[in-house]
Amino acid sequence: MRKLSKLWNILRKYGLKDTFCYIMEYILIKFRIYDLVYLVKSKFLKTIGSRKIVKNIKISVDKRKLYFKMILDKLDKGLSRELILSSIREASFTRFFINNIHKNDIVLDIGSNKGYFAFIAALIANHVIAVEPVKENFYDLICGVNINDFRNIDVYKLAIGGENKNIKVVIPRNHYNWAKVSEISSEDCEDVLLEEVEMRNFESFWENIKSKPTVLRMDVEGFEYQILMSALRILEKENVRIFMEFHANELGPTKSVELLKALHSIGYRKVKAIINFVNEYTLLGRLIERRIRKYGNVSELESCEDIPCVIKYILTNANRLFAFHLYLEK
Repeated sequence: MRKLSKLWNILRKYGLKDTFCYIMEYILIKFRIYDLVYLVKSKFLKTIGSRKIVKNIKISVDKRKLYFKMILDKLDKGLSRELILSSIREASFTRFFINNIHKNDIVLDIGSNKGYFAFIAALIANHVIAVEPVKENFYDLICGVNINDFRNIDVYKLAIGGENKNIKVVIPRNHYNWAKVSEISSEDCEDVLLEEVEMRNFESFWENIKSKPTVLRMDVEGFEYQILMSALRILEKENVRIFMEFHANELGPTKSVELLKALHSIGYRKVKAIINFVNEYTLLGRLIERRIRKYGNVSELESCEDIPCVIKYILTNANRLFAFHLYLEK
């Protein structure tokens, strides 16, 4: 009865189309159809040892075709699972990124994970500096660079932040793309791994780079506040375009607004918000997208062309913030 009542509430609130998607998604999850598709696709991919998979990634954007290989992990239910089920992730941002990277660019990629965006950039730009602190991801990143024979990628096993010190990175089990800096202790949660990594101050790292980046891309699960606040002096005097996943839900409205105001004060004027939704290849993902678009004023955010507009959106929607991509340019 409770399931029927829930179904009736969804029907009344969201309509017939969304209710149908909800029912289909329930069936697919209940009977583990996604797991079966994942298992079948995995069987046809080249394996390295018991866990690692070599996946051919093929991305087609506006008649431009990109091909590269990635080392994925069977146990990783995040990025690896997404790319085994579908060769493109965060599709809207991927397309925007490809269309706005130029052949003379030098890309600093912070939070490279297993190399998805770093490899895309390497196929288009002049040079890529990939930074990844987590050992498991770093291993797959290095192997990916080697199997693709990329000669224009430098890889660093580091975290970037405001200080030079060792820090703890929290890694959710089987979700390596959600790794983030946190104060959590090993006793607090059994579902995470803790890894001690070296953190380098942004300014000191920048000064040791021979070729200065023209593009900064990062996805650091809410640590963008610490990175960018420590980078303000560099960014003020350099002409660097920023592509980042902005975790407004992790930062909260106060830190989000403070960071955006700081970037605005050093000359960043042009802004583009790109919205991506989890599990875009699933019916549930599309259902979530429709609901957020319908009830989250997403079109208001997507129409923003400057930082004050984004700040206004964050303050207006402070109780229902979510992560989205931001492109910033002076």
